Amino acid sequence: MDCVGNLLMVWDFCSSFSRVLYLWPFSIEDFENAICHKDSNLVLIVETHSALFRLLIKDGGAYSLALQKKKRKSKISLITWTEYICDFLEINIPESCSYMSTIKRGYYGLLDANAKLSNFA
Repeated sequence: MDCVGNLLMVWDFCSSFSRVLYLWPFSIEDFENAICHKDSNLVLIVETHSALFRLLIKDGGAYSLALQKKKRKSKISLITWTEYICDFLEINIPESCSYMSTIKRGYYGLLDANAKLSNFA
């Protein structure tokens, strides 16, 4: 219940900019279920993160420069998407390092809903 505001904010952003992000439309219920689900590679979560990371890479800002320094390829896939999350968190939300090891081990789905939504916000 304490993350409803963040859930609505992220869903509204994704819905409003779905064409720019190249996302298919999805309902708030689908997004809520994806955030609450314990699977680590849900297509909705992977695609949403990937779309946002592609936008940040095209932007040419700090995230894009950090990826260039790491010589990270710009191909985001079902296998590599968690690497991009960790890079983003390391650059933008250093206090989230406590759950980066969980993400790196492939257990993104085990994070609580607040942690998952903070990756978007």
